[in-house]
Amino acid sequence: MIEGKEIAPLVSICVPIYNVSTYLNRCLDSILGQTYPNVEYIFVDDCSPDNSISVLKEVLTAFPERANQMKIIRHEQNKGVGAARQTAFEHATGEAIMHADSDDMMPPHAVSALVETMQTGNYDIVTGAYTTYENHSEGAVNLPPNMSRERYVSLLLCQNKVKNNLWARLYRRAFLLEQGIDFKLGINYCEDYTVIARAFFTARFTTTDALVYGYRIDNITSYTHQISRRSLISMVKANAVVIDFYRRNDVEGRYHQALDMGLLNMYRDAMRNGMRANEIATYCPFKPLKRRNRMFLQAMTTWLPLKISDILYRVYRKMWEWC
Repeated sequence: MIEGKEIAPLVSICVPIYNVSTYLNRCLDSILGQTYPNVEYIFVDDCSPDNSISVLKEVLTAFPERANQMKIIRHEQNKGVGAARQTAFEHATGEAIMHADSDDMMPPHAVSALVETMQTGNYDIVTGAYTTYENHSEGAVNLPPNMSRERYVSLLLCQNKVKNNLWARLYRRAFLLEQGIDFKLGINYCEDYTVIARAFFTARFTTTDALVYGYRIDNITSYTHQISRRSLISMVKANAVVIDFYRRNDVEGRYHQALDMGLLNMYRDAMRNGMRANEIATYCPFKPLKRRNRMFLQAMTTWLPLKISDILYRVYRKMWEWC
């Protein structure tokens, strides 16, 4: 996206659809009702078992002016949200892209606000503010973090310190293509972490305090609320993708400690949810880079009781300024 460009650049909004008929109507009204004119909508039906696609087609009739801006792509079998997002990304043609979940909402000005901010400089990613929805009640507005790259990436890698959401952001599509940042096959939980953690390593990014997204937290049937054994395996695989990326690219070792803390956190979460250490290592064969962290992981996975290791992990984590 070029600074000072007068013509409104095309923005692709990518939406995976699976089993969301209860919430889809409101989501569609919000994204199709954007004030920004030059939008490409890409809906991926991930072989949804309910009537989500019927709802989609019905709502589209109320927006005839958007008819030529639509792409509806169907997976003949359910492949998961990561694959659905990748399909949408591959079909996107916009200069910039956004990701939206099909049970969430966007204020009418969302795309305009993000594009306007992106055009103030040569940015690859713009992050806006978001709010949450639960039982028809709107929560407080959450402003995007405004900090240096090193601190933000460190907090991302430490995990659970800053959000790694795909939504509420505008991405320059060429940047993602140039950097080879995509959604990995078989990762359908924590797929957002694999993209955000890799993208922010080199991205030119900025923020806007404009409210651009409403995140629903009460849909227990959504992709992101389904925690299962398959999800745990996906989480471990996602960590492996990020660790491999940083070990190949962080040649200065700037993020080694943060990366180790994230690896320890992943083991902690997976083991608390029933995975054995040897099984985790099958999907994520990496060990911590620093000796002290390797020793801590060894204790966590062999002789320390789970509750004690959890307490010690929290204490250990507080020892590091960025975690």
